[in-house]
Amino acid sequence: MIPSREEKNWALALHVSTCVSFITYLAPIIAGLAFCIVVWKWVRPESPYISRHAKEVINFQISLLIYTTVAGILVLAAIGVILLPLLGIIGFVLSIYGAVKAADGDFYNYPYILRLIK
Repeated sequence: MIPSREEKNWALALHVSTCVSFITYLAPIIAGLAFCIVVWKWVRPESPYISRHAKEVINFQISLLIYTTVAGILVLAAIGVILLPLLGIIGFVLSIYGAVKAADGDFYNYPYILRLIK
């Protein structure tokens, strides 16, 4: 089934919420995650397309939060100084790529994430 323009826009917004989280850091990361969870719970019965994107973005954001926390701790061992900006760049680029795919009506599986919500 081909997603409607509205479904594509919602999926795009879900992916962009990760970009916004990285630009403004910690509090919006939690807000972006909350936005994705609310959208997922709200549209899950109505749109499998949006639901699938929401689950993927939730898993991506949770994984990034975990990776960023570990990298923050590793700052004490100096390796985190390299990992934190690298995670930010990777997270930003992958979420932009996911947003572009969502706008095209495709699905993007983020690499190396924990699939906690199935």
